[in-house]
Amino acid sequence: MLSHIPVELPWDWPPPLAIVAPPNIDALAATVARCAQRGAALVAVGGGTDLATGAPPSRPYVIVLLSSMNRVLEYEPDEMVVVCEAGATLDIVQQLLAAHNQRLPLKLPHPAVSTLGGIVSTNRAGMLRASFGAPRDLLIGLTAVMSGGTVIKGGGKVVKNVAGYDLCKLFAGAFGTLGILAGVNFKTTVLTDEAITAIWRAPSLGSALTAGLNLHLSRLFTAGFSVTNDFNGHGPTLAAYLQGLGERISWQRQAIEDILRPLGFQPGEVATNEQDDYLLNSTSPAKRTGLLWTAHCSVLPTDLPALAVRITAKCSDICITVLPGTGEMFLTAEDGTDFWPWQLLDFLPTEGNVRFTYVSSLVIELGQFSRWGKVRPEAKLHRALKDRLDPENCFSPGRFIDGI
Repeated sequence: MLSHIPVELPWDWPPPLAIVAPPNIDALAATVARCAQRGAALVAVGGGTDLATGAPPSRPYVIVLLSSMNRVLEYEPDEMVVVCEAGATLDIVQQLLAAHNQRLPLKLPHPAVSTLGGIVSTNRAGMLRASFGAPRDLLIGLTAVMSGGTVIKGGGKVVKNVAGYDLCKLFAGAFGTLGILAGVNFKTTVLTDEAITAIWRAPSLGSALTAGLNLHLSRLFTAGFSVTNDFNGHGPTLAAYLQGLGERISWQRQAIEDILRPLGFQPGEVATNEQDDYLLNSTSPAKRTGLLWTAHCSVLPTDLPALAVRITAKCSDICITVLPGTGEMFLTAEDGTDFWPWQLLDFLPTEGNVRFTYVSSLVIELGQFSRWGKVRPEAKLHRALKDRLDPENCFSPGRFIDGI
């Protein structure tokens, strides 16, 4: 048992009953069993980059650190499959795969601390989702510890597997509410020869969003696009993520340039590592201070331009990063911003979804709102799964949609 936690807990979380760091799956299962006997809830913690998403635990809980379960258990380069413990970080696994000219096609903020278990639990896809899918699409197997300390396995170590129910899809995006992930199996892809981020300054946010969506629908075969309304103080910017042979990237850059120049965009340039990191970090509140609130919205891609323009017309101080190809929008309101979560909920289209990834104490004092947005009828299905797979409500109670 540890006396301190190496990651910062959200400001509105009560102190945990205890902090444990099991070294392997047997110790993890024993911990879950003991907590169940004593009526304590459990919250699994990897890198801690998404802990502020949703509500605090609704009853006394124990923190389960997975940082000690960080091994790569199996890797077969010829089969293009890697099996890792849930606490393995994205950066370490990518380094191992790169030595064999392979990778996981995940471009996410904070790869040095983001764990594979946490990435699956939140289903955070990053900048390449439009081309490669979300973590749930790359996941082919998992090992989890369920209520009472029972260890289960789903999927397998081959891409085509029809054995049993597809439990992998249930755990992806469940935010640790069904059980604790102990291991994950991923299919890998070939490492590209080159990868760059090219950026173009746009005449307006609306033109950047419209161009980004049209480019996504074109036959340029890029890895993805993002748009931000304030690129490090330089105004609206369109970014393209280009990967492959050098000749292919040169052709893509020139083709995009030819499309954007008549629309009033400035000539493109290759982003520096610092600029690329800025774009990535704009999608995550982790390691940032002075925030009022942050949110991750999902809408129809065709609704993005009008929604973003409407929000920035209401409040020009809010920072927005958009992935046109997947309909995702990340919003950051810093201290002093005159735009509030309940206003965002009013602006969202009927089909839109939102989860607030950070809220300050001032926001909580001034208004009541759901941190998961509008509760939809399908929440009943989420609750039914929770009741069936976690009948004692042991795992991350109260943190998910509708208080699940």
